[in-house]
Amino acid sequence: KSISQHLKNDEFIRIRVGVGKPPHADQGKNWVLRRPSPDDRSMLDRGVETGVEAARLVIENGVDLAMNEINGRQL
Repeated sequence: KSISQHLKNDEFIRIRVGVGKPPHADQGKNWVLRRPSPDDRSMLDRGVETGVEAARLVIENGVDLAMNEINGRQL
């Protein structure tokens, strides 16, 4: 939200890295903000690496080809 507010528009490409879902619906805030376990940290690191590759693919090949490449993978 702050990026959109700063740019005063939302006309930019977003690359999202998910953090999964909490075991219980009422734990959303703590799930996202908590310190990750070592296993979760490893998964987050792989997600960030994938995000960097996604950015490179968007720049080199465009959004559609990047989405097809990245979204077809298993992390």
